[in-house]
Amino acid sequence: MSVAAAWCAGAQGGAVTIDANKCAAIQAADERLACFESEVEEARRNPPPPAAANAPEAPPEDVIAAVASLREIVPNRFMITLDNGQVWRQIVPQPYALRQGSEVRIYYSRWNTFRLTNEQLRGFIQVERVR
Repeated sequence: MSVAAAWCAGAQGGAVTIDANKCAAIQAADERLACFESEVEEARRNPPPPAAANAPEAPPEDVIAAVASLREIVPNRFMITLDNGQVWRQIVPQPYALRQGSEVRIYYSRWNTFRLTNEQLRGFIQVERVR
């Protein structure tokens, strides 16, 4: 019922969304129509604020920290604890000569993954945040 009310309102100049449940419960047709019209007018006078979901999300900020500890969970795959308290897990096992005390940068890539890199080492490893 609310979809039909939103469509009818849109046909008369600008789509609006109303909660039609209150009006749909009214038995008398003329009172029900008056209720719908009242709800539409109210929605036009007081439109809801734009949804935050429509705004593009800002990418996460880079993390720059030192490696506090490393723990190998499978060969060439590490759990990495940073000096800021964050814990990251290497996703894909691959050699990366990371050492305790190394400064690292973790950044968000355009492929929806996080990458960890160190200026002294070549390349990067893909990581996911554990905590």
